[in-house]
Amino acid sequence: METVEQGLQDGNAVELKNLTLEAFDETRFRLARLLRLIELGAPQFILDNEYQWFQTEVRRADQRVQGIEPTPYTKKQQADLDMLAEIDRLNDD
Repeated sequence: METVEQGLQDGNAVELKNLTLEAFDETRFRLARLLRLIELGAPQFILDNEYQWFQTEVRRADQRVQGIEPTPYTKKQQADLDMLAEIDRLNDD
């Protein structure tokens, strides 16, 4: 695992800053999505799932801020992300 100090010594300060900003973008996206689902009156199981994703992204952002390599997504989480990316790709076509 690379720490912030090691990254700065290696001249990767810009890269680490970008990774941190990217992590906060994902956290902000998940929070906005959760709030929108609440506004729409989504079923509780959907809210629970989105809240779990929000917690995951907060945890990963915190790890990046601390200079720790974020915990990898589980196989199920990665499959969910891949499915959403495919849906987005199809919507763009």
